[in-house]
Amino acid sequence: MTVEAVCAGDLIRQRVQLSAGSGDIMVRDVGGELVVTARSGDLELDNVAGDIRAETSSGDIRIGRPGHKVQVRASSGDVEIEGVSADLRL
Repeated sequence: MTVEAVCAGDLIRQRVQLSAGSGDIMVRDVGGELVVTARSGDLELDNVAGDIRAETSSGDIRIGRPGHKVQVRASSGDVEIEGVSADLRL
């Protein structure tokens, strides 16, 4: 599955929701909430201004420059969050 949205020099402002049975998902430059689920595959999310909810049953989750609340669940895989500029609670 490939989803591409191009905005001329701006963030995607709407809520974005993606799901996949298998395969990697990469998303960047979202100004609203992001909800991503995958049964099998890695999630790579970068520069999301709104809340992030990310879940994978089998795969890694990498998040860069989150702007707000982050909720992740990885049944089997690593979770990496970089560029946190607010409080972090684990």
